[in-house]
Amino acid sequence: MSNAVSVQDITSRNTGLFNLARTKIGIIGAGAIGSFVAESLVRCGCMNITIADGDSVGVENIGVQNYNIDDLGKTKPIALKDKLIRMNPTLIVNACPFNWQAKHRGLRSDHRTALIQLYNSDILLLAVDSMQTRHDIVSDLYKEKRDYNKEICLIDSRMGAEVFQLYLFKNGWKFGDYAVTWYKDEDSDAEPCNARSTSYCANMAAAFIVNQIKKIAQDEVTENEITFSFNGMLLSKTVNHNIKIPKSDVYPNGYYKGKAEEGIARASKEENKEEFPSFFIGD
Repeated sequence: MSNAVSVQDITSRNTGLFNLARTKIGIIGAGAIGSFVAESLVRCGCMNITIADGDSVGVENIGVQNYNIDDLGKTKPIALKDKLIRMNPTLIVNACPFNWQAKHRGLRSDHRTALIQLYNSDILLLAVDSMQTRHDIVSDLYKEKRDYNKEICLIDSRMGAEVFQLYLFKNGWKFGDYAVTWYKDEDSDAEPCNARSTSYCANMAAAFIVNQIKKIAQDEVTENEITFSFNGMLLSKTVNHNIKIPKSDVYPNGYYKGKAEEGIARASKEENKEEFPSFFIGD
């Protein structure tokens, strides 16, 4: 970075509003949501980001993700790192060009260093395109944070062409808290491949996510659950997920137990219940 321009200059419009310089962010999935979140974080002054994704940039990605023609053929974390470094050359970006393996195997042994970088994050964002992969990642993450007494805030983002959902887990969350929001891939509402995502929904999703990260960093009040739909321009914090409510002794900290009980009460009033589709696309 030239002597004429500093990080403080770049983030001067944010001065006094928040400070993300010391907040380490991990992003798993560098598609529509992950790529736009990464750029917004850097513009907000974040100085340490780890990005994991094994896919390469294809021409079909340019219309909905934060890449351009020059990025074609590059792995997404490498392409994104190049873009972010041009915005702030002093930025620390750990680019991890690989996918998470299913069945709780985590990353390959030669990716252990990258895995440590992800687990060292203060906030971890899930933006992958498989519910089973999300389940495996969260299971591994919970085991890691429990074994090493490491507290990591988790943001799970799910997106369709017109709908975005966000779930935030913090303050001693348990695996069961996540499981109550989870559904199988085959239970998602399928969309045609050419309607899987839109750039405007991805940008809106990034705005909500970075706002939650800012609130966490500033120790402000956060939302545990957000749904936004462009169909009707509806924003909601309470959503009926059409899920089976677990027994009360399964999730002892009660994080989602209370919300689940509220969901039962709402479901009994069909005339007042408004459902959102349970689909997401992270890519």
